[in-house]
Amino acid sequence: MILLLALACTRPPAPPPGAPDVVVVLADSLRADRADAAHMPALSRWAEGSARLTHARTPAAWTVPAVSSLFTALPPQAHRVLRHQDADGLALNRLSPELVTLAEVFQAGGYRTGALLKTDWLAPEDGFSQGFDTYQRVPGAGPAGESGAELTRAALSWLAEGDDRPDLLYLHYMDPHAPYQAPGAQPGLSPLTGAFQELEAIKRGDLSPSEADAAQLNALYDAEVRYLDRALGDLLLALPEGAVVLVLGDHGEQLLEHGGVLHEHLWEENVRVPWLLRAPSVAPQVLDGAVSTGSSAVTLVELAGLPPHPSWVYPSLAPMFQTGRPPQAPVVSEYADGRAIFAGGDALIRWGGQDRLYALDEDPDQRRDLAADRPAEVAALGGALEDITERSRALGRRLQGVIPAPQVGERREALCALGYLDCEEDR
Repeated sequence: MILLLALACTRPPAPPPGAPDVVVVLADSLRADRADAAHMPALSRWAEGSARLTHARTPAAWTVPAVSSLFTALPPQAHRVLRHQDADGLALNRLSPELVTLAEVFQAGGYRTGALLKTDWLAPEDGFSQGFDTYQRVPGAGPAGESGAELTRAALSWLAEGDDRPDLLYLHYMDPHAPYQAPGAQPGLSPLTGAFQELEAIKRGDLSPSEADAAQLNALYDAEVRYLDRALGDLLLALPEGAVVLVLGDHGEQLLEHGGVLHEHLWEENVRVPWLLRAPSVAPQVLDGAVSTGSSAVTLVELAGLPPHPSWVYPSLAPMFQTGRPPQAPVVSEYADGRAIFAGGDALIRWGGQDRLYALDEDPDQRRDLAADRPAEVAALGGALEDITERSRALGRRLQGVIPAPQVGERREALCALGYLDCEEDR
């Protein structure tokens, strides 16, 4: 009897009856305006059977806090994975073990869980492997070269090795992240090659790009997007029938709009990302309205028949697929000390001590700042932004207590190769 009780206590949990496989496909630095038939024909054909959000926005305009929100269904000020700095090593805020992740909920629900990545940012020692049975940085190319094809092959191999449990698989593609050097792509509109060093020179003001340079950057980025589309086409066609599949970006990318490059601001090109979901219970549809990608985790567990964790605060999007109406709550994005709030078709960007207001329905490219003309609206949106930020910080204090200390990682060489760090002095 004691042996039987012990066996019962150690038996893995059973998933819900008919639990589907769940696959999350994240494309690093993929802008929302590139997820269309002209740039990504394979994804667009697949999307004909999906629900697509046209105005999904990331909680944070860079990878580490954005993925932390994806994993924990918490805003950045609550999960507190906010910063990195280059000193003697690389210091990062860790994803606290006190937080409950998407993978942990699926693992507790009887799923086999895996994460296959092409990025060096989301290291297991920084807390991102919580709840994953398999957590692997796939060897080979990084953001350039045959990176996408390598990840697709690894993903299909992992799925083929499964057992009788349903799968949760997280895939992190590094296309179209800089450097923009897709296999075989040579647009040749200017001398720019898409290297990280060129982008950093533009950012510092050491290189003043011409119109030809701007066209070249866009062409090189688009070549990366087309390459990613081929890799995703091979993946999506081979996924199990009846799987719940989410394709999204973690943030966008500036290609000299507003004078910037990379993804270090809160303009639409940096925060608006693709979000496409295919699930047996979700009818194909296109939905407008401001929605946060932070809602992804709670939506996925609901579609899989699992309960969301009580600490998660982003709302499920499952109801909107029935009603066609997105949640009415404002959406907040951030980068460094900057904040942006989106509500009712308007965007307030608080950056460098200055507020900018844009009516996105009339001015989607954010060319006309209306802050001086609409002070009451600025005050209302600014007050809502402050309230949401403070409530998120208070939630973080309740969930974690002391802010997790930054950890010095061992990934300096890899991040130098990516161009994230200026490592000229190392050579």
